[in-house]
Order: sequence, then C-alpha cells, then structure tokens
Amino acid sequence: MTELLDRIEKFRFLGREYLLWIWTESELFETDLRPTGADPCAMWFETRMTLAFDDDETLVKCAAPAQAAESKEALRRGKLPKEARIRLHRGGMEHAFTLKADTLALTGVSLPTELMKKEDDVHEVLYERMRLLEALEAILEALFRDFLHLRLSEAWEKEIVPLFG
Repeated sequence: MTELLDRIEKFRFLGREYLLWIWTESELFETDLRPTGADPCAMWFETRMTLAFDDDETLVKCAAPAQAAESKEALRRGKLPKEARIRLHRGGMEHAFTLKADTLALTGVSLPTELMKKEDDVHEVLYERMRLLEALEAILEALFRDFLHLRLSEAWEKEIVPLFG
C-alpha cells in the first residue's frame, strides 16, 4: 500500500500540468478544441481558479480567472493550477464543473438538463444524466490522452517547456 501511495505522490504533478495544458489550449483554441477521438468542443475557465506551489496558494475569483493578471503573475512565480471551474460547450449543450488537478476529480458538475422535462420518468432522467456524464467524461479522457501523448513526446521538452521557462 505504501508503494502505491508513494507512486501516486511521485506523479501528482501530472494533474497540475494537465490543468495548465487545458488552460493553455482553452486560451489558444477557446471555441475550437478538437480532442482526438471525441467531438469538438469549446472550453474556458470561469469564476474561480486556485494556483499553488507547495503550501503557497493563490485563489482567483472573477468572471474569467484564466485571463486575470493575478493568475498570470502566480504562474510566473512558479505556481500551477490546482483546481479550476470550467465550462465546456459541445453540440449545443453546456457542462460546468470544477476539476481538481491532484486527483483529477470532478466536483460541482452541472449538466445541460434543459432537455429533461419535469414530467419525464425518474428512470429516464437518471439514464439521461448518466449519458451526459459519460459524454463529459469521454471528452476529458480524450483531452487527457492528447495531453499525455504530448507530455511523453520529445516535443514537450523542445517546444512546450521553453514557453513557460
């Protein structure tokens, strides 16, 4: 068990780099993200983001925290995003969620439930919510695969690291 915990701790930085990569991609391609094997989508950070280095954290709360000067200054000081509220638009539907980088957990997920009606059967509503969560998960998994592909390639050290160095 200790080995597993040590291994998790050793690679915890990957979640924060993934969230930084999402931040970068969302700024560069806001309305045109094209994850491999998934539907195109638009993604942006909204309302709050926490950046951290060790125990030193910066919480940025505003309409567009990724564009706030405070966020960019925290990034310049070596902090990485620890969690962020994200909005994702795909196929006319919007999802909102908080992504916690250290565990890759989603919290506060808001689904596009406008398609469901109050008179719908409880089971139908449950199945629709499950389908919407699966669709969100598929996009995030595709983005994570794209991130890992880049992170493990030579291009990471040659092209990406110098951008933030």
